[in-house]
Amino acid sequence: MQLKPWEYKRLSVMEFYKLLEGYEARARREHSIQAFFFSLLANMQIAKGKKITVEDLMKHIYPPTELERMKEEIEFKREWIESGGGEIE
Repeated sequence: MQLKPWEYKRLSVMEFYKLLEGYEARARREHSIQAFFFSLLANMQIAKGKKITVEDLMKHIYPPTELERMKEEIEFKREWIESGGGEIE
């Protein structure tokens, strides 16, 4: 979508955010493809037990957001309590 600078003013807020989400999705997809090919090349040079995965690389490119960290923490606490580990404050 090749918008001219003056056409951005005519976009609604929701349309602008949809364009932004699309751009971020394309960038993430491109980065994951690049990470895949990098991992293929790097794993040729690394010992068999120490493989680099695409997920490892993507964690460094896109660190988890605050919301994702909070969800992981809540899930960890739930599992901890269910396993009999005790109460966490």
